[in-house]
Formats: sequence, C-alpha cells, structure tokens
Amino acid sequence: MRGAFGHSLVNQWRVFYEDRNAGSIKNYNRINTKYANANLKNAQYSSLHVEKADFLRIDNVQAGYRFPKAGPFNSAYVYLAANNLATFTSYTGVDPEVRFTDSENGSALAPGIDRRTNYLTTRSFSLGVNLGF
Repeated sequence: MRGAFGHSLVNQWRVFYEDRNAGSIKNYNRINTKYANANLKNAQYSSLHVEKADFLRIDNVQAGYRFPKAGPFNSAYVYLAANNLATFTSYTGVDPEVRFTDSENGSALAPGIDRRTNYLTTRSFSLGVNLGF
C-alpha cells in the first residue's frame, strides 16, 4: 500500500467538461460533480477546479499456497496476484497521483495538473503456478 497526502491538483476534466457555455453543451458530454458552478460560462482555469488529491492505493497484492509434495514434483506453489487493486480518494479526476511535471509539455514549471490526456490506470490479475522438480 502507498499513498500521498497534502497535495492538490487542477482537475482539467472539470475545467473542460463542466463548462456551461451553450455551444459546449451541444458538443460535449458535460459532467456534474459536487463542485460544479452554474455561474461559470467558459472553460477557463479557476480555483474552483483545484481539488485535494489525497489518496491511499493498494498497488500489489499476492496470495498463494505452497504444496509440500505434489505428485511427481518436489513442490508446487499456486498464486493469484493483483496490480492496482484499489484507490481510495475523494478526488473526482482520473488519477490523484502527484504530478511533478506537466504531461502536456514536460515542463517542471507546471506541476499539479491532471490533464485530459491522462488515462485511467489499468488493473490486472495474474494466476500462476511454480513447480519444483
């Protein structure tokens, strides 16, 4: 498990998709979060789009069982592993991970922006068997 606490991110998904401009209502799928403000009419940065991004993440879990003597094998180990199992956060964006550089232009002078180009982190499961001869 790991986490990060005490940082904030600009949620660019909200900057773009909570826009109440009549033109964007026709063109985009708008989102509504608890932070939405009907008075904002243009997609522009505002302190309303800055959110606390504290999180606790379960990155890697593995459970297994070792059989002492399994038929013709000296040992056998069966396991199930999971990566990116769960993330606990109140952040409404894609990923609450701390950003030290801006993913759009690679600049270290613009950290803390959760860009619309960021994608969800995948979750994976593995089932495995180790056999000892």
